[in-house]
Amino acid sequence: MRKITVLSLVFVLAVFSVACVTRGATLYYTSDRNGQLDIYSTVIGTDEEINVTDTPALDEYDPVVSPDGKWLAFRVGDDTKSSIDVLNLSNNNRFTVTYNINDKGDSKYSMPVWSPDSTKIAFLKETEEEGGKAYTVVVEGGSPPAKLSDVSATQLNDWSPSGDSVLFSSYVKDEEEEDFDEFYDDEDLLEGDFSVSEIEWEYDESGNLIGVRSSGVALEDEEDQGFQFEGFDEELFDEELFEDINSDYVGIYSRNPEGVNQRQMTCGEDRDAKWSPDSTKLAFISERDGNPEIYVMERDSLDALCENSGGNPKQIYRLTDTEEDESDIVWSPDGQRILFVSERDGNKEIYVMDYTGSNETRLTFNQKDDYDPIWGTDGTSVIFVSELDGDSDIFIMDTEGQSQQRITNNDAIDESPTWR
Repeated sequence: MRKITVLSLVFVLAVFSVACVTRGATLYYTSDRNGQLDIYSTVIGTDEEINVTDTPALDEYDPVVSPDGKWLAFRVGDDTKSSIDVLNLSNNNRFTVTYNINDKGDSKYSMPVWSPDSTKIAFLKETEEEGGKAYTVVVEGGSPPAKLSDVSATQLNDWSPSGDSVLFSSYVKDEEEEDFDEFYDDEDLLEGDFSVSEIEWEYDESGNLIGVRSSGVALEDEEDQGFQFEGFDEELFDEELFEDINSDYVGIYSRNPEGVNQRQMTCGEDRDAKWSPDSTKLAFISERDGNPEIYVMERDSLDALCENSGGNPKQIYRLTDTEEDESDIVWSPDGQRILFVSERDGNKEIYVMDYTGSNETRLTFNQKDDYDPIWGTDGTSVIFVSELDGDSDIFIMDTEGQSQQRITNNDAIDESPTWR
């Protein structure tokens, strides 16, 4: 009886510890429980859930709380046309910081990232004409967004805690690379030696890419040729991404938020870059060794894949080495540990390790996917998404994977947690 009492007390204290650390913190997340995507909030330790957006006929999702806790940025629209709105959490005043989705054509704005002083937002803008580009905007300035770089961007990654670097990535998405390979490996399409001199793109009336025509010279007879490749089941890559495949532009870039001193930090198929809390190290996902793995580099390191990397003693370090994918990297508030997701166990599970790659520990154990982890502000708890009962719900646990508790529990999709 005494052992049972002691063990019960330990369990209660563990649960109480997580609850005390997070009680009173407000969690924001995306849910489709009302038939569309809206952003909800709940105060940890209570059962109350509030729909904070609730705009009829508009999807609102991917919330990001500002560092000072005053603002909530989120995406409005769909995968083809969207804007970024900001909500003042103290008075519910809401406004659009990008062009409104009803005003400026078919631009897609996504991946909002806050500056450390909460006065600006960096984001990705995608159009048919330009492809993807990194932009910044002053939240309360009323001025239009400013382009950060002319380099094609696939992701907007992070804003350094020091405030002097915005990270973005340029890489080839998996489906785009497959379409590229299929296009050029088609023996019926390209017979013999063929030098491509021009790429033409064909769109339907709605602006969807439906065909690609290449023209050039067949070397054996020096005659111009034209080949049509069409009938895709899904939207293909845009012109700039197609031209940039295997180009010098692929990699992670750091740009001063004022638009000067751009630096290409890596030169591989790299993405999901995150600054450490002290802005001295960079963690990212790379496929340079065959599948998505986690790497870390010092801020002043040079990638061996880049042409100008010779003689630099600081190199990039690989932290994980598995045959399956790693993703969802998040630095701990003290910069000593990294949360991540691995599929090495047959499904997505959450792990933690030291920033050196040592002391890997698996935190979740079930046959369903667990992903999208975030640290509590003091580093003693972890919020994550789990598909434990078939749909995605949000859970909390301590940093050892213990004391797991549900935050949401319904038949809808709850995802993309962020908190203040």
